[in-house]
Amino acid sequence: MPKLINTEQFFTKAADYPVLDIRSPAEYEKGHIPGAINFPLLSNEERKQVGTTYKQIGKNEAVLQGLDIIGPKMSFFAKEALELAKDNQLILYCWRGGMRSNSMAWLLEKVGIKVFVLKNGYKAYRHFCKQQLSQSVDIIIVSGSTGSGKTHILKALHNAGEQIIDLEGIANHKGSVFGAMGQLKQLSNEQFENQLYLEWSRLDRTRTIWLEDESNAIGCNYIPKELFVQMRCAPVVRVIIDDEVRVERLLHEYAVFDKTLLIDNINKIKKRLSPEKAKEAIDAVNRDNLAISIRIVLGYYDKAYNFGLGKRNPATITEINLGRLSIEKCARNLILNKEKIKGE
Repeated sequence: MPKLINTEQFFTKAADYPVLDIRSPAEYEKGHIPGAINFPLLSNEERKQVGTTYKQIGKNEAVLQGLDIIGPKMSFFAKEALELAKDNQLILYCWRGGMRSNSMAWLLEKVGIKVFVLKNGYKAYRHFCKQQLSQSVDIIIVSGSTGSGKTHILKALHNAGEQIIDLEGIANHKGSVFGAMGQLKQLSNEQFENQLYLEWSRLDRTRTIWLEDESNAIGCNYIPKELFVQMRCAPVVRVIIDDEVRVERLLHEYAVFDKTLLIDNINKIKKRLSPEKAKEAIDAVNRDNLAISIRIVLGYYDKAYNFGLGKRNPATITEINLGRLSIEKCARNLILNKEKIKGE
């Protein structure tokens, strides 16, 4: 018999043994446990066929149809699993830890593999992750106007031994209309949450965790409400950076992109920027004067930033003027002021 393991036991075992997700490829693509290998018992089309039979005829007929489909593939499954197993052991999960997991576990045990099955499956994993994200932790939010280098400061904090979560890095998006430029394709929202929890699980939650100030949406990904509620209540450090430094940073970041792409993104905020300002910004891009275009666009983003910051409790905000300091010195300054930021 396969050994059932709960979610906490799963995390311990998964560090040592391969994890097989035996759901269909479509289910896996929508969201899966990070590091799991898709080992589908049924293809997308096969799953659809069995599901239709279940709904239109009944459970027994669907089970028999599933067996007809799986039967010719049993030898393949066994041989592949023997190749994947480590020390002849592996972990399986499906959606709820039911028939699919038990069927695959039965087969693999017949060829001598020791199988661990995640109790209640992927559904239980997702529930566990949300529970963990809702636990109260010591958070500091790094805030600042566009171009302040917040993500770079976060990374410098990490290099200095602090704990961080780079939400934009996980989301493959920098948060603004221009945020997808130069980034990989965004994950499904479900997988974004899974990757976020993977990073979260690696942290010591008795220590401070630094995060960048974000709205609840980062491109097409959304910060789980369990975490976002904590972020909105956490102490905030507003880093104030010299305007020319901000322009220089953005110029370095965006000068590598094609003019057409820059203009397309300016047009996306044309109404909010104003048609006149948008035209000025586009004209500047066409004249190869990206610095002027950046200053125009920053006028809009600075107003939006100040509006968002104004929704926070002023008592939770600490302003630190970092002027033209290097990213590393900015990070060291924040570390030195950590207790002040937290109001201690």
